[in-house]
Order: sequence, then C-alpha cells, then structure tokens
Amino acid sequence: QVSDTKEGVISSDGSVHFEEVFNIRIVHQPQMITLKVFEVGLLTSLLLADIFVPIPDTQVTASTATCEDYQFSSNRTTLGSHTAVGSGHALPTFPDAGILMTSGMLRVKVCWSEDADGTPLCPPGFRKALFVSPHTDPVASLGMAGVANPLELKKWIEQSNLDPNDPRNSSLLRLVESIPTSSEETRHFRLVVIDDVQRFCRDQEFDNNRRFKLLQLRHQGHPGLMNKSIPLAPEAISASFWKSIQDYKPFKDYDLPTAHFGDFFRTRVQEQKKFFLDLREKVLSRLHSGLHSPSLDEVVTCDIVPNIGALTKSLGDFLSPRQPLKPRRRSRRKAKPLNVQVTSAEIAVRVIRAGNLPVRSPPQATPNRIADLSRSQRLSRPFSAVRRDFLFLPEGTGDPTPTEPPQTAVVEPLEQESRAICPFVEVSFGSESKRTTTACGSNPFWNEELVLPFIPPDNDFSPASLQKVTDVLHISVFDEILINTLKDDRQRGTNFHHRVERRWIGSFTIPFYTLHSIQRIEGCLVLDLPSLMLGYDLHTHTLPAGATLNSPHIQVFITLEPPLSTLPPLVDHFDSIEDPHLLKHAHTWLKSQQEAYPTRNVSTTALDMYGNRIFLTRYITPQNPPQQLLPANTAENVFHSMELLTRYVSHIPFIPDTITFLGSCDIWTSSEQFLRMLAGDEEEHAILLCNYFLHLGQRAWLVLGHALPEGPTAYVLTEDAGGGHRLWNPCTGKHYGQYDPYSPLWSVGCVVSEQNIWANIQPYEDASRISFDLNNSAHWRQLFSPDMEPLQTIQLGTLQYTETNAQETLALRERIDRNVRDHMISLRSGLVTRWNRHCARILQSILPGLEEQFSSPPNVEQHAELREIMDSHKMFGYPLHFGSYDATRIAHTVEKTGIHLCEDESVEYSLAVYVHAYPNDIISIWVFIAALTNMRV
Repeated sequence: QVSDTKEGVISSDGSVHFEEVFNIRIVHQPQMITLKVFEVGLLTSLLLADIFVPIPDTQVTASTATCEDYQFSSNRTTLGSHTAVGSGHALPTFPDAGILMTSGMLRVKVCWSEDADGTPLCPPGFRKALFVSPHTDPVASLGMAGVANPLELKKWIEQSNLDPNDPRNSSLLRLVESIPTSSEETRHFRLVVIDDVQRFCRDQEFDNNRRFKLLQLRHQGHPGLMNKSIPLAPEAISASFWKSIQDYKPFKDYDLPTAHFGDFFRTRVQEQKKFFLDLREKVLSRLHSGLHSPSLDEVVTCDIVPNIGALTKSLGDFLSPRQPLKPRRRSRRKAKPLNVQVTSAEIAVRVIRAGNLPVRSPPQATPNRIADLSRSQRLSRPFSAVRRDFLFLPEGTGDPTPTEPPQTAVVEPLEQESRAICPFVEVSFGSESKRTTTACGSNPFWNEELVLPFIPPDNDFSPASLQKVTDVLHISVFDEILINTLKDDRQRGTNFHHRVERRWIGSFTIPFYTLHSIQRIEGCLVLDLPSLMLGYDLHTHTLPAGATLNSPHIQVFITLEPPLSTLPPLVDHFDSIEDPHLLKHAHTWLKSQQEAYPTRNVSTTALDMYGNRIFLTRYITPQNPPQQLLPANTAENVFHSMELLTRYVSHIPFIPDTITFLGSCDIWTSSEQFLRMLAGDEEEHAILLCNYFLHLGQRAWLVLGHALPEGPTAYVLTEDAGGGHRLWNPCTGKHYGQYDPYSPLWSVGCVVSEQNIWANIQPYEDASRISFDLNNSAHWRQLFSPDMEPLQTIQLGTLQYTETNAQETLALRERIDRNVRDHMISLRSGLVTRWNRHCARILQSILPGLEEQFSSPPNVEQHAELREIMDSHKMFGYPLHFGSYDATRIAHTVEKTGIHLCEDESVEYSLAVYVHAYPNDIISIWVFIAALTNMRV
C-alpha cells in the first residue's frame, strides 16, 4: 500500500467524491497501478474490488491527461437487514431479474508530473519500455485493464472480423493470441506478458542448459546424482559424466543369470555389476535424509589459537636436540572432506630394501651359460678375471692359448658368483612406470623414491570421482641378466656382445582405493612368487624361535602427494531388528572403546542387504561346506581340508564396498547371498570361512583389524591343538602363525564369535604381541554378559551347492588360451612369435599338480620331461594363478612379467591353460607361459 483516500459518504445519487491527488515516486518499474475499493464498517473494512490501471504513456502530463472510467464489481454476498435489497442474491419480488452484484465505476486520471520546463518527470528507462510494443500487455495498452472476463472479450474480437492489415487493430490481434482458449472461467483480470529484458534467460536456453537439467534430476532423486555437487558452469560438466547420466537405466532384475554355454562366466560378471549398482541405489536412497552434515572445522580451515598447552609443547620442541639419535616420523594430518582442492597429484613410492630373494639355479659348465653374468658383476670385476671366466682359466695363470683344456677347479667359485641375482624394482600405475637402479644379491638395498603422476578420469579430483578409480599400483621385482650374443668363439678374448634381459621374480599389487582410503602404506610386504620358478632356487632361513621363513619380501613406503580427501562416513540412520536396550548398550560400549583406542577397527553391528542394523554375532554359526572338500577322520586331513576350504573361499571374486557404495557404507551379506552373488569383500569371505571351520569342529573367531596393504580387513582366528593360534586370510588363501613377523595383520581391533564380541584393550595391537586369552578381562572387554543367551542367527542352516558345468569350463579354457596368444602377438609386433607345442603339452601336464599340491608345489626335479627340455634349452617361464575369470586382468598380468621382451631371434614360446572347477561355479585358473631358446643353435 502506497497511500489511501479519506472515507467518503455516498450521496443521494449514489456517488462519492474524493477529489484527492497522490504524488508517487517511482523507484522500480511497475507493471500497473492497483486501486482497491473498500467498504468501511464499524469495526473492519471489507475489500470490494481491485481495479488495475495501466501505466500512462511518457508524454501524458496533467495538461494532456483525461479522466477515464473503470468499472468494478464485487461477488460478496450481503443480505439486507433493512430497506436495502443487499447484493449477491436474487430479489424475492423479482426473481427473473437475476442476481444483483455490488458494482460501480471509478473515474481516475493518471499522468506524469512536469518540471519547471514542462518536461515530464519520467525515468529514462520508461521511454521505450512503455510504448505500445509486441511485448507490452495488450489489455493495458487498450485501456481495458478492468475487463472481468477476457474469454468473452476474445470471443467478441473474433466475431468482429477485424482487418489484420490495419495497424490500429494490431493490439487487439495480439490480445487474441495472449488469452488462453480454455473453457474454464479465468480468475484473473488479465495476462501479464513479461518483457524479454526482464527474463532470466529464454526457455530454449533452459532446455539446453546441462546444469539446469542435472539440478532438476537431482531434485527428483536421480540415483546417479544423489549426494553429488553439480559444477557451477555448464562447461565444467564433463562429457563422460553427462553421458553416464543420460544412459542411466536402473536394473530391476534381481535374479542372477542362468548358465549360457560358452559365455557363462562373462555374463555372470556383467550381471554382478548390475546387481551391485541397483543395491547401491537402494542403500543411498535410504541414506539420503541422514547424510553427514559437515562441521565448521571441516568447511573452514584456520590456524588454531595457541593456548598454554601448545606453548609448553612448542617450548619443549625448542629445547629438544636438533638431531636426535632416534628420530620419529611425524604422522601427517589426514585430509578432511570438502577441504582440499587440487589440480594434480602424484604417487610417491620409496623402495627401501628387499630380503630373501631367490638365487639363480646352478648353471651348466658351457660357455654360453657362464657368460650370462649380470652387467653389474661384469663391471665390478677386472678385465683379466672376465677373460679367465670365458676361457676357464684359474687365477694366476698367464695369457691363455686356444688349446688349453677347461679347468674344473674354477667352476665352483664361478657358480657361486653367477648364482647371485641382480634385482631391480619396477613400479607402474596405469600407463606410467619407473624403475630403480640395479642392485646385487638376495638382500639388496636401494632407498630410492619413484614418483608416478596420478591423473583421475576427466581430471576430476572430487572424492566421489576418486572412489570410482579401479587402477592398481603394480610393484614388481626383476632380475637383470646379460645374455652373451657372440657366436664366434674365436673372438671371445677380444670382443664382448651382450643383450640385457629381465626375469620376473615376484610382485604385489595395491588397488588405488586402498591407498586413497588409508593415505599411507608402510612396511614389509611379502612378494607373490610363481609356484614353480624355472632357473631359480629359494633360500630357507630358520628363525631362533623355530619358525621357518622363506617368503621373499620388500620394504616400501607409499603415499599420495598431496593427500586427497575422502568421502565422509554415512550416518547410521537405519532401522534395526535388535532390542533398543541392547542397541543403546552397544552404542555406549562402542563409543567408550573408540574414545580409548580411536585407530582400532571395532564394530558391533552391520548393515544387511535389507537396510537393517544387526549384531555381528548373528552372522557366525556353523555352516556346511561342499561335500567334496570335507576331510576324513584324521587330524592331518582336517588341517589339509582347512587349507582347501581357505583356497575355495579365496577363489570367490572380491569386490570392495568402497567401490560399490559411497563413503564408508559397508554391507554385510549372509553366506547364502554371498554364494549366490559370487562377489563380496573381506567380511563376506571371512564369515563364510569362519562358519566352515566351525562346521569342522574347530574353534574359530572372526577378527576385525588392519592389514597391509588392504587397510581395514577381516581375518579368521583358529586355535591349534597345541594351544597356539593361527590367522587365515580368506581373500588370498594364505595362513600365518601368530608370531610370524611377516604376517600382514598388524592391528587387531576386536574378535567376534556366535556368543559375544570382545574388544582389544591391551596396550599393543599387533597380533604377535597380544594375548588371545579372551577370558582375561584385563586384555579383552566383552560386549554382552556371559550368562546372556546367544542371539538367533540370520544364516541358513544348510547351504546348497551346484556342480559346475564341465563344457563351460572347457570353453572358458579355450577362450583364455586364445586371448593370451593374441595378446602376446600384439605385444611382439614386428617380431616373429613361434609356439612350441611339445613343451606346451609338458606344461599342461604340470598344472593339475600345482592345483592339487598348492600348499607344497613341486619343483623342476620332479618332472623329468621338463628337466630334459631345460638341459637342451635356455628356458624361463611363470605359472600364473587367478582365482576368478577376468580377461583384462589375465592379459595385463602376463604383460607385467615382461616375458614378451625377449629379442632372441630363435626364441619360442609355450602356453598352457588349466581351469579347475569347484562346486557352485567357482573356478581356479592357471596360465603357464614360458620362453625357450635352443642352446645348440
């Protein structure tokens, strides 16, 4: 309201005279002027009607303006309690006269004021905007803003047959186009057509704007955009992200595929991915209302105001020694979400040392064999000694003659020297790779840092994008050797022709999601060696405690620079089937444990596939394994079956929840669901293996902790007959003694059984330094009281297994063989690749034995046919094992061995593939690839 008139009294002729002038200052450009007519009562004033007056033209002033009449009416019903007839109802004496309404006419003059020169005081912006134009309101331009029913006016205009070519009818014709054709009565006086100048943007721009569409889809709850930030500029939206949203199709079929001949395993992998994507949508949609709200410390980064404690610490650091004898590495601050914005990152790998690497097998006493010394060994020895090695001369002799026979006395020191390997480490990530310098011996020392660039897809460093990275960091150890290429023995005393080759010793892989989640990996990692090493022998050391250690290892320090932020953990806003009192007690118990030991992996409940929180004890119960893997009634067979069951569980494909779900959401499935999907992470593998051990009558527990390099993980703990304990890794199929110094499990958080949950409250968390006496309350804190009845399990009592089709297994073996051969030929482009079928048949006969004797694989001496080939050929190769079918991973692993880099013109390759079928479509794949060179050529 701008101003109002004084109250007027209706005269005898029904008119009211106001005679008032209002001067209004224009600040913002108005669409129209609204006049409201009120009826004043004793206590309140009632609104009769609204009258809309158009803005006058810029040239209309007080001297040129004329009075205009505006009709109004009111639909308010008034019953006359006196001589008046009222309004809004029919007259009782004249019912045919219709309904009388309160109506009238208001006479108004609207104009612009003038200055001393007679110029209208109109803002400059009004001069063009208020002319009669295609964008102004046609009703207001005609002076008919008070029309009550525009549809009747439109009908009258259409019936008048106006000339469309007459400029005077242009406003009326535009009015016909602006009024809707709906038959419903219009409840407004006029349609306001907004000027294009006042629009935010055109409708076409809205339709073509990617950011606006993504905002609409996110508001509608699109699963692919849930909890994601949309870039501010449409140009910042990558084409791949836009395509993934456009091509999104939810998967609604929950049934896993039936067997398809020749393509079953590939189809199963595709259906698994679709199933997990649909499961992810359901979980995230349930969590949408309970997402973690960032705190002020997570959003705003500023220096902490120093207090007296900080000043005391700073003073102590100032007085501390500048170069302490035992320096401690400072743990860097972990990057917080929504706080780090980077444009480039690097993976820094510091290779410190390696230990217990294998040595070369004793070479044959032939010139070609003895000449295969490493480049570092050649350069470190004098030239005369090298000439003596080639010509079999003992030290101290003079210049040789071609007729001197070989001296057998010098072969022994030569064999000892040539058996030492010359290792180097190669680190690769994606298409980038770097290597260290070449060392010497089975316990080399490097202390070199290798830096690899990290470029995420579309150069997007957001936490949600980083979590989708599936690349793997490969760290491989090779032996560098020199191959003598000189064929003329007469030139051996004066000429040297060598070719540098590499032999793969072992490797290990670290997924990027593991490095991204834990930020830093430090320690000794055991190398994965081939089960049968051609041309190499392993050392065996005996520790003082009596344990045998023969596992080659490498010490590394791996980190991301700068530290990349991770997604915040999802808030636990789920339903639960548990007793509220138990949940409250568990929450208090867990909170106190986390406050005392914040870095330990302790949990009391887990989220199932139906979105319910249940206690971990409900997952542990004895469950039957496949009948083919059950042991006889002897203790030795029981331990062998435990190893076989561990291997069986490790062959189930591994899919981490960090890729399947956002943030720290962890889904625990039952054993029946796990075997049905044939995919899961550490918890599913550990639960199934623990239940298998309980079925065998063993004492077994589920252990939650941290391991290298996987980070937070789950192991299985068993008690031996002698009272010792053993840790089983269900994902790799390996087991370790409690006091094994190279056990990957470096932190134990809690132990879970079917009766209770125990949290580790000992000062140490390393498995080799703690006591597993769960009855000791000073070492372990239990969740439930001992006299409480165990909670009912959610697992099925009997698991059903199916036999794997033999024809599908055979078809898979042929497909892998063809893919590996094609990949080898593509890697050796420009070189001839020959295949030795005789050697391939021998390798094919070895592979079944490697699968059956996985705990103690055979050596070369046990295969006479293979020994005969190695007597006449230089042969090296690797039997590679895969727990599941992944064509890309198999081809990539074969390429990482570097066997395709042999440039000898006479080299031949042999390939053998073996697929061992376990129950329930679980398979074990072996790929044996070798390179042969005839020594007689």
